Amino acid sequence: MGEQTMNQEAKTIRQLYTEESLSLREISRRLNRNHHYVARRLTEAGIKVARRNTPRKMVVGIQSTRLVYNKVCGVCQRVYQTTKTDQQFCSHTCRGIAVHMGLISRRDAVEIILATCPECGEDFTYPAYWPHKYCRRRCFELAHSKRMGGKGNPAYKNGSSYNKACFRGETWDIIRQCIYERDNYICQSCGVKCIAKSASTPETTHLIIQCHHIKPYEGPEDNADSNLLTLCLACHLTLHNYTNKRR
Repeated sequence: MGEQTMNQEAKTIRQLYTEESLSLREISRRLNRNHHYVARRLTEAGIKVARRNTPRKMVVGIQSTRLVYNKVCGVCQRVYQTTKTDQQFCSHTCRGIAVHMGLISRRDAVEIILATCPECGEDFTYPAYWPHKYCRRRCFELAHSKRMGGKGNPAYKNGSSYNKACFRGETWDIIRQCIYERDNYICQSCGVKCIAKSASTPETTHLIIQCHHIKPYEGPEDNADSNLLTLCLACHLTLHNYTNKRR
């Protein structure tokens, strides 16, 4: 290499480093040189080389030097981009379909099963050793909620449980609603207007409407209108705590 060529190359290296703020490795790739050679030429020119082989200042807008290829998926025929030269499919799903259809074969390849989600109707794949019924967790939760609701639940007993401490008869919901309407949704102890539990907030929890048995419930005969009162939650708890202390 002639001296004139070396001087011209050294000038180019200085311009790339000082004006374009390229790193040593970026300059070496552009000139097809070793980065140690680039550093030596800068040092000979009296330029202090930045440590860790980084640009002297941050450069905005410089794209990665990795090549991006446009390819066509071998299964769905969709055009996709990748940095890998040997990639044949756009996703793991398409690769699984290709294995299942016999388009590609690998030693000890896991059998991929193509199925349809019974909840959303979308097609999906899964390995044979890990059988799935649904394409995603959300679909499983929706189906499980439907399956376990109402009569599908093994603990279902006509909408109520006879073993619960709060059980007050099969028609209790209708009876207490009639008592609320009779008392105009007003607490018969403090006189405040009660609210439904669904409409309550942390500040108004004490106003939740409840139905109180004057004589403690022992059987359906205790659900008579004369034995029932509308109370707010605060008064109901106060009354029961006072009764328990007297006992």
